[in-house]
Amino acid sequence: MKRHLLACGASLALLATAANVQAAVVNIDFGLHPDHPTGPTSVLYTGTAAAPDAGTVWNGVQVTDNNAFHGPPGEFGWWSASVSQSNLLSSTGAPTPIGVNVVGVGEPNTGAFAILEGSPNLGAVATDAVGLMRDYLIGFNEPRFVNLSGFAPGTSVDLYLYGAGDTSNRDTMFSVTDVNGTHTATTTGTITGDGNNPVTHTLTLGGDYVILNGILADANGGISISYLHGAGSGEGPFNGLQAVYNNVPEPTSLGLAGAGLCALLLRRRR
Repeated sequence: MKRHLLACGASLALLATAANVQAAVVNIDFGLHPDHPTGPTSVLYTGTAAAPDAGTVWNGVQVTDNNAFHGPPGEFGWWSASVSQSNLLSSTGAPTPIGVNVVGVGEPNTGAFAILEGSPNLGAVATDAVGLMRDYLIGFNEPRFVNLSGFAPGTSVDLYLYGAGDTSNRDTMFSVTDVNGTHTATTTGTITGDGNNPVTHTLTLGGDYVILNGILADANGGISISYLHGAGSGEGPFNGLQAVYNNVPEPTSLGLAGAGLCALLLRRRR
């Protein structure tokens, strides 16, 4: 009997250990509702990005703008209606409890832009993630917010935050505050000129994206990300993000699994 109880305890310990190493990645691609009269602009990205993950599934989050501008480079508009999505898919296509809320306030504080298919400006975005980098939200002089939810309280999350536009004078300052303080990083742009003089490049740390490691979800399982323009421009693009975290099963599920395993061991003993 004692041997079986020890085996039961060891099995529960193994279950707990396994629960803590199930890494998950949630990818989000921001854009606007595409309605340019001459061709595609905002498209959902499929593929890998900077995070060390082979999954290719992205969740598209589009805002509805006021169509302030349609032209050869693409389309721009102001948007005021916030957008929320729940049960986002992981990078492998599995459902997760993670949700996102993109907060809109309208002109002149929340905008969005997407590059028109065939525009030379497409040559100014990272060639290995064109679908991700060709469209983006825009923050201006005041911090705007994207809120993540659904994490277990205290979950450590590595955030890959993408913030690059279609000209060199676009940079974004990202900030997140958790129990350890405020974490800030700014993209600097990796291109020169504009669509008439693009510099070919792939996704570049510091230029196209920044990483905030070890952000801790709050007591409600949330993380709030602010974005606005950096020192080098008046616009701060937010193309998308990747959230890398440990996918810990609910305590109830873990307890049921452990109880079932122990019951099986004890039944075999009888």
